[in-house]
Amino acid sequence: MTHEEKKEALRTLVASINLTLDELDQKGVGVKTMGRDMTSREGFKADLLKYILYLSAADNKITPKEADFLAEFTGFTFTPQSMAPLLRDFDINGEAFRTDPPLTLMLLINSDNAEFMTNRAAASNQTEVFLSLYEHLGKTFIACDGTTEKSEERRFLDYYTMLLRFARVNHLGYRTMREL
Repeated sequence: MTHEEKKEALRTLVASINLTLDELDQKGVGVKTMGRDMTSREGFKADLLKYILYLSAADNKITPKEADFLAEFTGFTFTPQSMAPLLRDFDINGEAFRTDPPLTLMLLINSDNAEFMTNRAAASNQTEVFLSLYEHLGKTFIACDGTTEKSEERRFLDYYTMLLRFARVNHLGYRTMREL
């Protein structure tokens, strides 16, 4: 699969999650992140921003291609220079970021669990879509500048493993989603 085909597949996953988040927003479900109340969809963009910044900080440099990739998937426009302060502001290198799952994942698990309790056979699985997005987004991002460093791979694997563990513990239908 080419880099452009991977990016198109990512856009499809983002669109799927946005549909679910739009439904949650219609029900009045929102999040508080980055110091303010947001819709679920805005929170999702913030989660994506923080995830990409986290991966970008792994090799202690932010390339123009990484900044362009960030803009494409979050709608936020940054230069490499303007991204650097965000790493501090969001405490991207702090322990809490590596151990606390994104708010969007928690919202999707709660939504999936509610559906699972109502009708197991017809329950949606947006948690799986989210996990797939973070897996493919991470792998695509760390390769977007033409090089993948060990520190980027390690950071991706550590964070993605945390997401999988959180889903395994909190998602009622997790065993039907995947085997670890």
